[in-house]
Amino acid sequence: ASVMNQREDLVKQNLSYQQELANLKARFQENASAWGREKAELMTKINDIDRPVYTPRPRKLEPI
Repeated sequence: ASVMNQREDLVKQNLSYQQELANLKARFQENASAWGREKAELMTKINDIDRPVYTPRPRKLEPI
């Protein structure tokens, strides 16, 4: 009987580990997508900083 109890305990433990793993995986995916959005925002801000505010248009050469 104790072998069966031990087996049941292991099965229950395995199930709870699988559930915990699924939860961690879901949280990781949420974090990854949040980090992706944050990275995109930061890249946009960096590009805005690098881009000069006023870019003069190249003047067309007037025909002589």
